[in-house]
Amino acid sequence: MMHLDRARFEDWGFTDPPASARDWTVLLGSAALAPFVVRAALLVDAAIVPAGADLRGVLADAAASLIFAGALAALSRWSGFARWVGALLTVVWSLVHFANYEHIRELGSVVDFTYAGYVLDEAFLRGSVLAPTHPVLLVTTTAVAALLAAVALGAHRRYPVWPPTLAGIALLVLLALLPKSAAAATWRQVDLVSEQIRRFSRPSASGGAGERAATAQLATRDLSGSMIIAAEPRARNVLLVILEGVSGAYLPSLREPHGFSSPITMPRLDRIARRGLSYSNFIATQRQTNRGEYAILCGEYPKLLSAEAKMTERAGTGPIDCLPTAMREAGFSTTYLQAAPLPFMMKDQFMVQAGFDRVLGDDWFTTAHNRNHWGVDDRTFLESGADLVLELDRAPEPWFLTLLTVGTHHRYNVPPDFECDAEPGSAAWAFSYLDLAVGEFVARLDQAGVLDDTLVLITSDESQASEEGASDARNLLTHGWGFLIALLPSAESELVDQVFAQPDIPISVLDSLGLDSRRPNWTGRSVFRRYDKGRDVYWGNTYLGMVAGLSPELDLTICTEDFADCRVAQTEPGELLRPLGPLRPATTEETARLERAARNSLAMHAEETEHRRVTLISGNHSVIRTSGQQYVFGGQFLTLPAGSDTVVELVVTLKGRSGWVDFAHNFLVGLRPRHVWSDRLEVGETLELRYTVGTGSILEMVECRLWITDFEGEDLTLEFQKATLDITTLPASSPPVESTVDTFEISR
Repeated sequence: MMHLDRARFEDWGFTDPPASARDWTVLLGSAALAPFVVRAALLVDAAIVPAGADLRGVLADAAASLIFAGALAALSRWSGFARWVGALLTVVWSLVHFANYEHIRELGSVVDFTYAGYVLDEAFLRGSVLAPTHPVLLVTTTAVAALLAAVALGAHRRYPVWPPTLAGIALLVLLALLPKSAAAATWRQVDLVSEQIRRFSRPSASGGAGERAATAQLATRDLSGSMIIAAEPRARNVLLVILEGVSGAYLPSLREPHGFSSPITMPRLDRIARRGLSYSNFIATQRQTNRGEYAILCGEYPKLLSAEAKMTERAGTGPIDCLPTAMREAGFSTTYLQAAPLPFMMKDQFMVQAGFDRVLGDDWFTTAHNRNHWGVDDRTFLESGADLVLELDRAPEPWFLTLLTVGTHHRYNVPPDFECDAEPGSAAWAFSYLDLAVGEFVARLDQAGVLDDTLVLITSDESQASEEGASDARNLLTHGWGFLIALLPSAESELVDQVFAQPDIPISVLDSLGLDSRRPNWTGRSVFRRYDKGRDVYWGNTYLGMVAGLSPELDLTICTEDFADCRVAQTEPGELLRPLGPLRPATTEETARLERAARNSLAMHAEETEHRRVTLISGNHSVIRTSGQQYVFGGQFLTLPAGSDTVVELVVTLKGRSGWVDFAHNFLVGLRPRHVWSDRLEVGETLELRYTVGTGSILEMVECRLWITDFEGEDLTLEFQKATLDITTLPASSPPVESTVDTFEISR
C-alpha cells in the first residue's frame, strides 16, 4: 500500500488512523446487506434456481453497494456526526430496497423512485408501507445494517472515498459490456440505482400533444363470422361480472391447451367455465383496472403506453357512447356496483357519463365479513350483488348490471378466519376466497332461475398471472392473458380458442341481443361468432414498460415503450400463450407497425383544446363509517400539457348537527408531491383552497386527491361548491407560470 504521511492526511481533513480490514468489512457489510438480503428473498420466495442472469444481478448489487460504501466513507471525516448520519442513510438504503422487493414481488418490475410520493397517500401507507410481506426480515436487516454503519463510522477511522467508488464504477462499466439474458426477468439482472438512472435518461414514450391528437381506429367492425350460439331463446337481461386480476392461467380448462401451470387454481370458476362458452385466448389489454374497465365497457383500446388513462381523461367531459348507454337506449335499466370507493379514479363521474342510471360503491354496503381500505371482501360483495340481481329481476323492465370485485387487489381482503389449502396472506389464499364467492354467487342465481333468461359474462379487468423470474417478454404475455366465460339461456358449451380481446365485449353483447344495428360505428369482433382469419390485437403493460401486438399471421411483436428494443416470435393457432421460443429482432416495418398502433391508442376522443376543466366532485356527499380512510375524490393519471397553467380550486362545507372531519389533500406530479395539505374541518366551517401549478413541459401521472382520515359525529355531509382543475395551455411566448398557493382558509 502506498505510504502517505500524517501531515498529508491532516491537510485533507483526516486526523484518524486508516481503517483496518475489519473496519472495511463492517462498512461494506452495512452497504451490501440490504441489496443482497432482498435479492436472496426474491429468489427464495419465487423458488428460482440461480442461473447466469442472477450472477449479473449479484454483480450489479455489488457495484451499487460499493458506490454507496464510498458515500458512507466520505462521512468518516465528520467525526461528530458520521455514525448517526451514516446509520440514517443506511436505514433509508435498506427501506428503498425492501420497497423494491414488494414491487417486484407483486408487479414483476423494479420500483420507480418517484413512487416515493405515495407515502403521502393514506391507502398506500396503510395497505403497503405498514404491511410489508416480511416485517421481521425488514426490521432485522434495517437494524443490523444501521448498527454496522454506526460501528464502522464510530470507530474513528479514515476511509478513503475513491477505492470503493471506482471499484463500483468499474463493475458498472463491465456490466454495460455484458449482454442481458433474454430468458430472465430484468430485475434478476440489474441493481436498483442504475435502473433508476436508465429510466430517467430514457425518452418519453407518450410523445407530444400533436401525436396524441392524430388518431386511427385500432380495430375494425367485423360481424362476418358464423354464429356459434342459437338465435333463440334470446337473453332478456345482461349481467357483466368483472373479477379483479383473474387470469386464464387460473382455470385448468383454459391453461391446459397452452401447456401452462399455475400455483393459483380456481376450480369452482373452472366448473362454471365448462358449462358455458369459455375463451382460452382472451387478451386483457392493460395492467390497470381503470384501463381494463374502459376497454370492456366502451369497446375501445386503452392507452397502450404509459399515459393518462382514458377513463380519467374523459371523466367530467360529458356523455360517452359506451355499452351502458346503448343498453339504456334499448330499454334496459343500467346499474353499476363495485366494492371499492367510487371517487377513486373518478369512477363516480365516469360511470354516470358512460350510461349507468345507478352507480354504487363501497358506501352502499352496510355490513361486511371483512373490510379494508379498498372496500368490502368478495363474499360480502357477491352476496349483496346476488341480492341486487334478484331485486332487478323482479322489475318489469330488462336490466344490465355490471359488478367489479376488489378483494384480490393487493393487499388482499380476506377474513382472517378463512381456511383453505393455500397459505394465509398469499395470492392463492385470496383467489381461493374469490373462487368460493363466485361459486356461491352463480349457484344462487341458478337456483333462483335468473340464468334461464340472462346472458352472464364473467371476465377480469387485468391479469395478475406471471412466471416467477421469467423474461419481461414472457411476463408481458402472461399479464395479457385474461379470460372470458359466457353463460347463455341457450346453454351452449364450448372451449373457443380464437383470439378475442376486452374491446370486443360491447359489440358482442349487442350482437347476442340482435341490437348491433343500433351502433353501426362500433368496432371489434363478436365473441359469439367463428372467424376464418386472424386480425391485429394489441396489449400493453405500464409496469413493465412494454407493449405487444399480434398480427393476423400470429406473429407476436414485443417492444419496450420507447421502441428501442423490439422482438418477434411466431405463435401457433390456439396456443398463443405457450412458452415463447427464440425471439428474433423485429424488422423496421414490424416495429413501425406496432409503434403506430401504440401511439394511435393515446388519442383523445375530442381534439385537444386550449382549455380543459376537470370536475373532481360536485354536490352533497355523506361522510360514511369505513375501515381506514374514505376517498372523497381521487383524480389519477391526469396529464398536464406543456406550457400549461393549472388552477386547483376546492370549496367544501361540512354540514351536520355536530362533529368534525380530518382531511388530507395532495397534488402529485409523477408521484412526487407538489402541494400537500391536511387539517380539521368542524361542522359549519368551509374550506377554501386555491393554488396554481405551472409547467414548462408535459407532466404525466398527475394525481389530485382528497380523503377523510378520521371523523366524529353522525349524519355528516360534505357540500361541495367547487372542486375543479382548470387546465389552460398558454401561448408559447408566455412566461412560465410558477406553482403558487393563492388561497387557503377555513371560515364559518
